Amino acid sequence: GTPSGHPDTVLPGWTGSMTPESEQLVQQSWSLVSQRSMALAERFYGRLFEIAPEQQRLFAVTDMLNQQRKFIAMLQEIVRRIGTPDQLVPEVAALGARHVGYGVTAKDYAVVGEALIWALEQELGPAMTPELRQAWKEAYLLTARLMGRGADVRPAAPVTED
Repeated sequence: GTPSGHPDTVLPGWTGSMTPESEQLVQQSWSLVSQRSMALAERFYGRLFEIAPEQQRLFAVTDMLNQQRKFIAMLQEIVRRIGTPDQLVPEVAALGARHVGYGVTAKDYAVVGEALIWALEQELGPAMTPELRQAWKEAYLLTARLMGRGADVRPAAPVTED
């Protein structure tokens, strides 16, 4: 099986890398949506807690406004470096390792992806074509895989509450 915290969702026929066309679609759509990035973040977390109420435990003591800003900053960075995944690896792998510590599991990656695509659809409206949806799925999978690498290098110790 896959280790805890490792995303195991793969798109049929997806090779694990993005085409230049997909990268361009993601970057162009991000320039449309980034002006409304806080609305996107709000929609994302709202949807996440709706489809996976148990996720709220991960954010029990979190300043959500600050969390939304971090989420957008990370998305921005991923979009910026999507064509050069080697530059993205250290940062995203570290993010994956941190998320193991927060108690994130493989199943959580799937609902996060679902919430992200939904939030993007809401913000982009008719601009969210099937091709663009596929490109964002690929971008998310690439990120989730890189995070999964980081999750693997960190021993999955139980999280203890103080």
